Formats: sequence, C-alpha cells, structure tokens
Amino acid sequence: MLTQKDIDILEIKEKRYMISVGEPKELYVRVNPTGKKVFYLRASKFKQFITIGECQKVF
Repeated sequence: MLTQKDIDILEIKEKRYMISVGEPKELYVRVNPTGKKVFYLRASKFKQFITIGECQKVF
C-alpha cells in the first residue's frame, strides 16, 4: 500500500522525473524541481498519461 511517507521521501532533483509507485503499476508520480508532486495514470492502450491530481501534504 502506498502511504504519504512513501511520497514524502521521493527526492527532489534538478530535472523533473516520473516514477511508478504502488499498485496498479500504471500509477505514476511526477516530481518537479519545485517539489510539486503530481499523480498520473498511464493509459496503456494509447500510451498517454492522465492527470489524477496534485499530492497534498497532510499535517
């Protein structure tokens, strides 16, 4: 199961990158240099990414 802690430990780099996380395997997180993290689903039929939403930090 994917937790908030798993998302928080993703490293912020100079360039944005995408990483597959959790289940299903089509779930990705894009990490931007600004620290913004956005969830995407990969539509394998069309090889496109569908934006789900931004990761909000829970306090």
